[in-house]
Amino acid sequence: IAARLHEWLSGRTAELLRANESLQAEIAERKRAEAALSESRATLAGIVGSAMDAIISIDADHRIVLFNTAAERILGCPVPEAIGKPIERFVPERFRDKHRAGLRAFAQTPQTGEEQGRQLTIVGLRADGQEFPAEATLSKSEAGGRPVYTVIMRDITERRRAEEALQKLSRAIEQTGDSVLMTDRDGIIEYVNPAFEELTGFSREEAIGLNPRVTAKSGLHDRQFYDKLWSTILSGGVFRAVFTNKRKDGRLYYEDQTITPIRDSTGTITHFVSTGRDITQRQRTEAALRRLNEQFENEATRIAGVLHDEAGQFLTAAHITLADVARNLPPPERERLQEVRRHLDEVEGQLRRLSHELHPRILDDLGLVPAVRFLAEGVAKRWGIPVSVEASLDQSYPRAMETALYRLIQEALTNMTKHARPTRGTIVMKQVPKTIYCSIQDDGTGFDVSAVLANRAERGLGLMGIQDRLEAVGGVLEIISAPGEGTELRAAIPLET
Repeated sequence: IAARLHEWLSGRTAELLRANESLQAEIAERKRAEAALSESRATLAGIVGSAMDAIISIDADHRIVLFNTAAERILGCPVPEAIGKPIERFVPERFRDKHRAGLRAFAQTPQTGEEQGRQLTIVGLRADGQEFPAEATLSKSEAGGRPVYTVIMRDITERRRAEEALQKLSRAIEQTGDSVLMTDRDGIIEYVNPAFEELTGFSREEAIGLNPRVTAKSGLHDRQFYDKLWSTILSGGVFRAVFTNKRKDGRLYYEDQTITPIRDSTGTITHFVSTGRDITQRQRTEAALRRLNEQFENEATRIAGVLHDEAGQFLTAAHITLADVARNLPPPERERLQEVRRHLDEVEGQLRRLSHELHPRILDDLGLVPAVRFLAEGVAKRWGIPVSVEASLDQSYPRAMETALYRLIQEALTNMTKHARPTRGTIVMKQVPKTIYCSIQDDGTGFDVSAVLANRAERGLGLMGIQDRLEAVGGVLEIISAPGEGTELRAAIPLET
């Protein structure tokens, strides 16, 4: 009996030891599971807390049970003030009936495991009463046998503004009267607007996928022109020029075109956008005006020659005749003829001045640069104002262009001597590729440019007349002056005109 009892006790002891080991292992496993669950909860809490989107959970009574930091920020409501409150406080009143009905319908709709929730575009209400657009995903789960609904919400106010701005920009591009096309980096057209279709005659379907060269077959631009274009835009610069292009029907047109590179977020050029305006009629009008101006200059030169030569010869003959007649007359009559001769001298002087105003013959006799030097020397001799002339023009130019430059310098020197009281002056004339530049500068009293041009005084009218002459040959005039700071007139005339 003792041996059996010992055997039984030994067996029971072994069983108890094994049961204890199993229990200890189960306890350890449970602790590990609880630690893992606690870690998961902490991780989940961290994810929920750091999420950029608002995460709100509500119970079956639509009361808030979870309200993360992003919800606090987006809705402007602290967590303690949100927990336990109805979710409807963040829904505008006019949408609340629809909101309740939607939640009821969602709660009654069975969901399969594949369904992740319902995506909605809603209007939210911040704690301060401000409404905002939002995207929301609504999902359903269970906790403790009770349904829990979770809303993940994102404020899309800025995105809506960006979309609206993009829509406005798109409408503006579609409706603008300027031609717009966009290409990829290789120059393949990806977009054209209706104005491009109207200008070129190519439909959008025809143009997309082609190279803009489809409209650049006029043959009037050389290889150097296009090399400069590509080198400019591929280096990130903006290229602007007047293009002579060809419509689908073969007609030529002039387009004032600007090509701009588009960069991505890394600064890499990905596309090019071109905007252009049809200036065909303007170009033709300007060309006609230049031809008319040239004709007027030629006619003025002819009239000036008639006044100077033919009228001068007539007056000289009249002087000789009167002198012969005077020799045979008594002194009183001879004195009267002398008076007539003095009047003829005045007429001759007026005709010379008129001839010079119509066309300065000095340009024909000496050329532009010597004529300008002669003007400068005259100012130095008559007024004691030294005027230096720096000229690097080694060729002759169209008559209208030389006349415009001569008149500009003449007017500037006249204003300098009459109004500026300078101690010195400088005239610079030079030619760079395709352009003549001219600058007349003094260190005199200066003036208020806008005031002088506005009141149409003698000086203002003179400057406006010079400006008109320059514009007639395609040039531009810049007047730089201020009281006490001297004056500079800058002119630029393109040689291509």
